[in-house]
Amino acid sequence: MDQTITIFDRRLVRRHRDRAARGAGAMPHLFAEATERLTERLEDMARRFPRALDLGCRGGALATVLRGRGGIECLVQCDLSPAMARRRIMPR
Repeated sequence: MDQTITIFDRRLVRRHRDRAARGAGAMPHLFAEATERLTERLEDMARRFPRALDLGCRGGALATVLRGRGGIECLVQCDLSPAMARRRIMPR
């Protein structure tokens, strides 16, 4: 017998995030606040990061805020949902 325990149903999460991508502009103040708090914490650190992962990048708000601030040389954006990942903002 296979006793594999599934904690997260990735297909279900992907479907939920694909559906959420259609209305991803909702509650921008909430995501802006979370992004700002994260970047403030990063600024308090003296350490520099050659690479960082934005897992669940949503619309790419973190990349926008981090652009030009330094501390992270390469930000990799990804999302379980292809529809959500397509919404990300490409850095220039």
